[in-house]
Amino acid sequence: MIIGIVGKSCSGKNKVAEILTETFDFKAIDGDLVGHQILDKEAKTVIKALQLPHPPQSAKIDRRHLAKIVFSDSEKLKTLEEILFPQIKKTIAQKIQKKDANYSINAVKLFESDLYQLCDAVIWVSASKRIRQKRAQKRDRITKAEIRSRFRSQNKLSAQPWQKKTDIYKVKNNGSYHTLYKQVCKVIADMNERRSS
Repeated sequence: MIIGIVGKSCSGKNKVAEILTETFDFKAIDGDLVGHQILDKEAKTVIKALQLPHPPQSAKIDRRHLAKIVFSDSEKLKTLEEILFPQIKKTIAQKIQKKDANYSINAVKLFESDLYQLCDAVIWVSASKRIRQKRAQKRDRITKAEIRSRFRSQNKLSAQPWQKKTDIYKVKNNGSYHTLYKQVCKVIADMNERRSS
């Protein structure tokens, strides 16, 4: 089984992936990590397309600086995604080789990048904006202005438009790890029951 994990920034996607790996023996694929690798590979194309200043020779693109640019300019974000998304999907598809293994694909743009097409089902992870802001400040050590810009770029991110295209199961991550754990276990039980019926 292949499960996609999606939700807004700092909603708890990594925690869900962790539960699937540790409890249900899923092999985790991190869409962000794959995206970073593709970004390094396509650095020259990205620099040219977005008209970025050239980094020192052999240096990688400063992802934090790039985030500031694209999260405040929807057209540049779209251009970046058009460069990266096809290769991210291709790379992840290549990683999913064993048909008898279970995989989770953790990606904030699971739907927009068409990665959901690789999945048997999707878990949508949500959390309140206030909690996500606190997590972003603690995890990423970025300013409140940067958080607002990042969150604003994800305002339209929703499971609703995709519910007719794939099976979506929802979990809320506003409380404890134990509460989230119980929700994920129930989702897996529901998925297995649906598959066997």
